Amino acid sequence: MQQIKVLIADDYQVISDDIAEVLSSDTLFSVVAQASSGFDAVKLAKANKPDLVLMDIEMESANAGIKATE
Repeated sequence: MQQIKVLIADDYQVISDDIAEVLSSDTLFSVVAQASSGFDAVKLAKANKPDLVLMDIEMESANAGIKATE
């Protein structure tokens, strides 16, 4: 079975690292990138082509995650 590639976007590094740790403990998931801003999330999504993006809505602005998702 192919792993699900995940990008985590959250401006709180501790939260991002904790989520990555939990997902990495399951062989079904592969964390391919972690972003700390909406801008970085878009850049890393283009580069890594994840199957799933866990996006924080409020990062460098109140709706940065929504804008990045668009």
